[in-house]
Amino acid sequence: MFGIVLISIVAALLTGAAKWRIFQKMGFEGWKSLIPFYNDYLMFKGVYHKRMLFFYSFNR
Repeated sequence: MFGIVLISIVAALLTGAAKWRIFQKMGFEGWKSLIPFYNDYLMFKGVYHKRMLFFYSFNR
């Protein structure tokens, strides 16, 4: 049980560090990758350059 929790924490930290670095490479501050829905919005904005695609993704 402890091993699963430890692996989950390490995976979450590695994912957070990777997203922080990706945001810095896109020209955003790294801390913005930690805010739940705002980071998705910025990711869409950085990749697709259109704001409305973010809102269209919720309309499935």
